[in-house]
Amino acid sequence: GNKCNSMYKQFMKLIRLQPSKRMLLLCVMILLGFLLLENGSHITSQTATFVCESFHAPEGSFDSAKILVTGQSHIGRVASLFFPLNATVYVDGIVYDFYSIGELGQLLPSSQWLTFPLPTETSGVSPWTPKIESYRTFDYPQSPQTKSGLAYVDKIYVISDPTLHDRIENIKRMFVRHNIPPDSIEWRLGRWNRATCTSKKYQEEVYRTLNLEDGPLGDEAAHRYCAVTMKHVEIWQEIAANSSTISLILEDDAVFVPFFKEKFDRFVYTAIRTGALKTDPNNCASGRVHVSKNEWFEQDPAFVIGSCVGLRDSSFSSNVPNAHPLLSTHKEKFSRCAHAYLLNSCSARALLKQLHVQKYKFLVINGLQTYLGLLSPTLQPFWLDPAIVYQGNTVLDLDEIPSFRRSMP
Repeated sequence: GNKCNSMYKQFMKLIRLQPSKRMLLLCVMILLGFLLLENGSHITSQTATFVCESFHAPEGSFDSAKILVTGQSHIGRVASLFFPLNATVYVDGIVYDFYSIGELGQLLPSSQWLTFPLPTETSGVSPWTPKIESYRTFDYPQSPQTKSGLAYVDKIYVISDPTLHDRIENIKRMFVRHNIPPDSIEWRLGRWNRATCTSKKYQEEVYRTLNLEDGPLGDEAAHRYCAVTMKHVEIWQEIAANSSTISLILEDDAVFVPFFKEKFDRFVYTAIRTGALKTDPNNCASGRVHVSKNEWFEQDPAFVIGSCVGLRDSSFSSNVPNAHPLLSTHKEKFSRCAHAYLLNSCSARALLKQLHVQKYKFLVINGLQTYLGLLSPTLQPFWLDPAIVYQGNTVLDLDEIPSFRRSMP
């Protein structure tokens, strides 16, 4: 009926975007999953057939593709056989990647996430531990109730611009989709934009906040990203001024993997259990400490839960779809793009302290994070793999958010 016609049109659009045989097969798998999921439990015991005929691509062609899947529980298994390593597909508020496509049609996250246990779990699965000397474990009590429902998260900041209505609405829908109240968001929409950030009226404030050297702001990239960098630094100031156990900072093109909320909680409890994160927001590293590149305990932590351009820790089994999640230290490379990371009061203060050690030329937020993280004596960046947040401008976007293909004003 109408639903089939709509899916057919969507599929034809995908063929024009991704003409290779592999991506065609991927698209079939994804759309098959949507068909099954949309029909829900009424078809869990039936066999679904999706037939594509006479599609032609520049790299070759095939006459038909028949894919048979019995029940929802098998969708992800079949789809994962054909999902490319660095592919990401965003639909209905969820981004599927190589590590989560197997969860398509599932009711729970994949079993490898059990190695990041919740406080209530006493299963026989061995919890993940970092490979470091003198390792020890810590208690990880149940989080107090939070406004967002995310473990230990005091605030969720989302950086955007008032003109980007589609991104703002997409964030709200996505939060609802993942059972996170949209009213838990602390929006950072104004007052910084390209015009205000580069105007003479606000030049003194910009240069003081970012501790910039005298002279021109910089090239086109500096003018383009000044506003978003200012918004990040102002959020650091707010976190530093409060007693925050952990605060989540997102940019407006952030998109979540399936079961984001549970995976996030598992990550937080693992950070606490392994000693990377302390529940006392004012238990900061000693000022006499100069952390090494792999220091796990005596440090002020920043956590990067997003990923871009295929960056992953070298110890993560990146070519294995059911790879076990892990945390890793990255003193020399804080940023993995700035669309999804966490700070507590201690790490926010460490960033700001280092920011004002000496003046510097303007750096886009990604570069600023890495620059400060490397030089700060106490800041320790951690990466989560696999990432649980991606950027909307890097995914195959079936939700068709128009401004995902352009940057902030």
